[in-house]
Amino acid sequence: MKPEPSLIQTNLLLLALSGCAASAPPAVESGGGEPAASAGAEPASGAETAATQAPAPDTAAHMRVSFWSAIGARDALIQGDLEGAKRFSDGLSKQDFSALPGNWKRQAGEMQKHASEAAMAGDIAEAADSVARVAVACGRCHQQQSTDGGKVLAASRPTAGTETVARRMARHEAAADDLWVGLVAPSDEAWKQGALTLRDLSPEPPTEGDQSVDTNFTAELNAIKALGLRALSAASIEERAQLYADYLERCASCHSVARR
Repeated sequence: MKPEPSLIQTNLLLLALSGCAASAPPAVESGGGEPAASAGAEPASGAETAATQAPAPDTAAHMRVSFWSAIGARDALIQGDLEGAKRFSDGLSKQDFSALPGNWKRQAGEMQKHASEAAMAGDIAEAADSVARVAVACGRCHQQQSTDGGKVLAASRPTAGTETVARRMARHEAAADDLWVGLVAPSDEAWKQGALTLRDLSPEPPTEGDQSVDTNFTAELNAIKALGLRALSAASIEERAQLYADYLERCASCHSVARR
């Protein structure tokens, strides 16, 4: 089953789709609903007529598929599921972008290059690095299409209260979404929010029932908190991509410890 999208995932998808719709050339129609001919223009040849009447590529549909494939790969990595991440990445690498406008194809090609690398990754670290670079390629394409990443809404976060393991995981999930949007939109604001969420995690271990979690799990949680400080000082997109890859790898490691 495909997981329900979080609020920030939904907002990112709407943002991306709005950028896609904006970049499709609008049809110019006459009063009768047919394309208006320019005054004095020569009649178009059959080939020219077919080209002008061909339907525009459904860029929004491409974005929906790309969005869920990339999210699927990312979420599989977070759970430590390398094979799942490789399946999602393989699907993304094989998506047919041939009908996209020419100015989209370079970044789509870059995205698929990294998706292909993730699909062939030998371990979580390699896959995490490639998936983070998929996100960067998405962000560069959105910048090229002049999409406004600053308007992405923040994810809902758990309210203050006893820090259970479930509540701590909800904070980690919110940070994962924000940092992802920081790369994909791209958005400095979202990146900073994700970094602050990690930095401000409690240094005290969360509880599971009446018991504190074991020391190995606590060490993993503290390592994730430390990533927040590093993320706050990361200014370049390359630094951020590497940090996000580190975050995915750390999440996978933490979940592996928790399952033992």
